Amino acid sequence: MVPFANQLRSLMDADTATSGKKWYLTAAPQCPYPDSADNAMLDGAVFFDAIWVQFYNNYCGLQSFVAGATTQNNFNFDTWDNWAKTVSLNPAVKVLLGVPGSPSAAGSGYETGSTLADVISYCQGFSNFGGVMTWDMSQIYANPGFLDGVYSDLAGGGTAPASSTVKSTTTTLPSSTFVTITTKTSATTTTTSAPTTTAPTGPGSVNQWGQCGGNGYAGSTVCVAPYTCVEISVWWSQCE
Repeated sequence: MVPFANQLRSLMDADTATSGKKWYLTAAPQCPYPDSADNAMLDGAVFFDAIWVQFYNNYCGLQSFVAGATTQNNFNFDTWDNWAKTVSLNPAVKVLLGVPGSPSAAGSGYETGSTLADVISYCQGFSNFGGVMTWDMSQIYANPGFLDGVYSDLAGGGTAPASSTVKSTTTTLPSSTFVTITTKTSATTTTTSAPTTTAPTGPGSVNQWGQCGGNGYAGSTVCVAPYTCVEISVWWSQCE
């Protein structure tokens, strides 16, 4: 993956030089560090503009954030900020907080209201913080008010509004801050290894995006048809 990513970087930079268009090379690692799929590229080998760290479906997800704590035990945005400054080939790389766009977008990590505002406020204290990535557009569209809440939180507006539409917002954000919405159908420059499938065992069933495996997990590993249990990291497998 590293040679391909560097070749892509070269092509992007060459096009920028001739056309003036700005291209961004990104990756979307899981929050456990180092990332099992992308670490070869993230270990100082590829010049990334931004990374979208997925703080959901893992022990280090948003649900592990402790409001008001000076030291976070599991929520590790500080680890990724330190990676940006000391390991990344681009020390100015932006680190985005990856969040689920609705309760059904992930098995764990969905937060909203004052809880999400506290997480965003905490992350804004790190110099390489670049904004929020949300998975995905279909989930946000079915969750009115969530996107407006993220905009408001990024601008220091506090708790997300009770209801609104996906399109309506008048918030002006700092030029270095991104709000990125990911979709399953859109093309990205993220490069990852193909996930491995875990054979389902045991009684019961798990709905789509629910947890079905991982270190310390003792629940059912059988997914509702037609979904299968896919390993995301050593800490988390989910039904997809």
